[in-house]
Amino acid sequence: MASLTKDKAGKWRLRYSRDNRPREATFRANKLDAEKMKLIVERRLDQLITGEADPQLARWLKELADPLRVVLERHGIIAPPPRQVTIAALAEEYLRPSPLLKPRTIQSRKSAMKTLLRFFPPDNPVMSITPKDADDFYRWMCYESKARGHGTALKPGTYLRRIKNMKSVFDLAVRYKWIDENPFDHIKGGNAADASRFYFVTEEDARKIYNACPNAFWRLVWAFTRWGGIRTCSEFPHLRWEGIHWTENKITVFEPKKTKKNEPLKTRFIPIFPELREALTEARKWVQDGDVYLADIYTRMPYGTKIPRNGKWNPTTTLQKIIVRAGITPWQKLLQNCRSTRETELAAFTLSMT
Repeated sequence: MASLTKDKAGKWRLRYSRDNRPREATFRANKLDAEKMKLIVERRLDQLITGEADPQLARWLKELADPLRVVLERHGIIAPPPRQVTIAALAEEYLRPSPLLKPRTIQSRKSAMKTLLRFFPPDNPVMSITPKDADDFYRWMCYESKARGHGTALKPGTYLRRIKNMKSVFDLAVRYKWIDENPFDHIKGGNAADASRFYFVTEEDARKIYNACPNAFWRLVWAFTRWGGIRTCSEFPHLRWEGIHWTENKITVFEPKKTKKNEPLKTRFIPIFPELREALTEARKWVQDGDVYLADIYTRMPYGTKIPRNGKWNPTTTLQKIIVRAGITPWQKLLQNCRSTRETELAAFTLSMT
């Protein structure tokens, strides 16, 4: 049982016992609310012992004024409401720097959060997002140009990657117990190839581009891009001269994209194709003592600089200029289509040998 008295200062003193210890809560209220507080405390303490549901108590708590609710929360009689995390706060948490994230992953997350905040008001509580809101967001990305900020709507490959990010960010909210379930769980995300952007780089065009390259370095870059089939931006800067095994006719290729951060780089081998041997033989003439990487020869070329190995080097702009010089119209996804062209050629060659 609880007792209720009023002191000279006009405050109500609610005395009760919990865990065999006397407790006291003080508050200001009218007599009716004070008596209701006494009843709430008594029934809540009984509920904590029995564990049974009490609909009447639930109604009283729902009608209780905020200042009195705070008193009950401060004394541990009722639990405080769950934290109302906003969409902006969730996005900030998702973008928190981590040594485990690669630069391209960070960029992908930033782009996805920009899209999220274009659709949902930043101050909206995360708990308010429903599966219907997720469906509306998905349709908005598919058909509305505002999802991109300008121009046309997002391409299928882009909005499916965005959904993948959405599932990831709301999984984070579930893990932190900010929400009970992920509103994007029912939507399928991932990657989708856009057939309209495929392009096969013919041998004839590849040779024209090779001949249009201004120096040995760019002939080497183009040879590895088109005939080596490597991931040019991330893998070419890591190619080492010691990894060119001339007698064994193979090249060691390091794979930053396949390697987790803070782990040794994974490797694979590719053959020294005739086109690669031609470009490598020419490039060897530019090698000096102390050169470790194939890209080191670029520092001795006109306007050449040191090639970074942090995944931020992108030769696309220069290659596009070389392609135009060769009298060919540049195609979309320049580097990826060179890689897919080589994959198609090698697969066809393998089939012909069986």
